[in-house]
Amino acid sequence: MIKLKSLLIEVSLDQLKTQFVDTGKITDSEFTEIVDSAGGRSAYATWLTKQVVNKLIKPEDLYKYNAYFKVFDRRKREYPFQDINQYKTTDDIAQFISKSVDIANAEQKDPSQQKGVARSDKYKEFYIGSVDGFNVYELPKGREDLYGVSCELGSGTEWCTATGKTREHFDRYMKIGPLFIFIKSSSGEKYQFSYEGDQFMDVNDQPVDRKFSETIVKLFRFIESKRPKYKAPLRFKILYDPESITEADLSVDDLYLSDTKITQLPDNLKVYGTLYISNTPITTLPNNLTVGIDLYADRTKIASIPNNLKIGENILLTDTPLQKQYTKSEIWKMIEDNGGSVGGLIKIYNK
Repeated sequence: MIKLKSLLIEVSLDQLKTQFVDTGKITDSEFTEIVDSAGGRSAYATWLTKQVVNKLIKPEDLYKYNAYFKVFDRRKREYPFQDINQYKTTDDIAQFISKSVDIANAEQKDPSQQKGVARSDKYKEFYIGSVDGFNVYELPKGREDLYGVSCELGSGTEWCTATGKTREHFDRYMKIGPLFIFIKSSSGEKYQFSYEGDQFMDVNDQPVDRKFSETIVKLFRFIESKRPKYKAPLRFKILYDPESITEADLSVDDLYLSDTKITQLPDNLKVYGTLYISNTPITTLPNNLTVGIDLYADRTKIASIPNNLKIGENILLTDTPLQKQYTKSEIWKMIEDNGGSVGGLIKIYNK
């Protein structure tokens, strides 16, 4: 059937050439450009030929029609006429061009409006590569016109940036930085990273660091290879990729590790805000730990004080071996004896 259809098109184009080129109504080069602009489709080629012969379309404008026809094929219902042969006058053709250009401009501004186009073609502007079976897209900072793209790429997820109902959250994220979206077509698995927003979420809008996978390590490393300024967050490295921790990683604003299986923190860690390690199996604090505000270490197995522990305000040690074995004053003395300090209170509640 396909071969027969191709043969019929060839015959139709040959007849068209005989009718118009062999009779001298158009040149052979013009006919070649007509066929190219028509994408080899005899219906479009016939229509174009007639418009050139009737001087309604200038030969030098033929190249433009390839793009017009592609838009027309996808979105005919939005045109005044759905049959190309109904565009017969100068005004008709002007309408056809105007509509094609309007749609093309809208699609260029928001690619999600492109109907009948494969995702790989529609979003190639934002595609930055693939890793571990995932196609990776970057929606650049400031591109608040890409809400439709975010919704389409994020379809089937629980992301607040892709609800299709409100764009408030999408706009907020785009103001501070890019969104990186990972899509595995074979399984529907998706992830979205916002480094500035400190949000690294799975398809259910749950933080990726709640469930370890080698894939997540590869995703973080891929982004760093493409955009070196974006490193995996320290909490993730501590939990799943400790060998990648560098000195540059050791200064952070806040660090939340409560309710994880963390057993060790790196030495020389500096947290300008608050460090949360409550309800973890960690047994020791690192040497030279500095916390600018509070350290929440309740319900841990911490039994000793490290060297140079410095807490800007309060430290919570309820339900720890320290709290069970020592009084607040004894703990305070241990901290001072080890070169440390606490700017606020040592809280153990029941002592």
